[in-house]
Amino acid sequence: MLELRQLHDQNVQSNCITGKLYALGMAHPWDLDYADRLRHSTGAFTRRVLAAAAIGDAGELEVLAYLRRDGAMSVAELARRRGIRHQSMSQIVATAFSRGLVAKTPDVDDARRVLIDLTGAGVELVDRSRAERTAAIEKAARAVLSDDERAVLAQVPELLDRLSTEIAGEHL
Repeated sequence: MLELRQLHDQNVQSNCITGKLYALGMAHPWDLDYADRLRHSTGAFTRRVLAAAAIGDAGELEVLAYLRRDGAMSVAELARRRGIRHQSMSQIVATAFSRGLVAKTPDVDDARRVLIDLTGAGVELVDRSRAERTAAIEKAARAVLSDDERAVLAQVPELLDRLSTEIAGEHL
């Protein structure tokens, strides 16, 4: 059995079962512990970037971003995209409407439906939030990462997109 020091020398956490199995040749280095760390890191990163922009509620901002990117849609479609109940989305839309960030218009294809779209203030909020979040990431990357590390980081979005596509495909 390998000593714990050997596990550490192989850059594997000594309290990690998967790391121990890998050191013994019984598991691949990319296993649940690594996936869990990636999940945790991306979640923490996302929360901190959103907090850096400090513009409104994150859930509301996500809805506004859908509208900015994809155009007007119904409350039902927004709820489906966000993975929440219609009633919960109706509350988010009502709050955004009261703040003047969205407008409601009849659907020209179906008079029974109402479409939600961004107002000028909503567009401005989304664009300002994106700019602030992007600036926060760039500033942090320049402050703590070397040129080589930033080059590696530049590859991460494409890798995460591929993982997202795979995960989405598993749940269709």
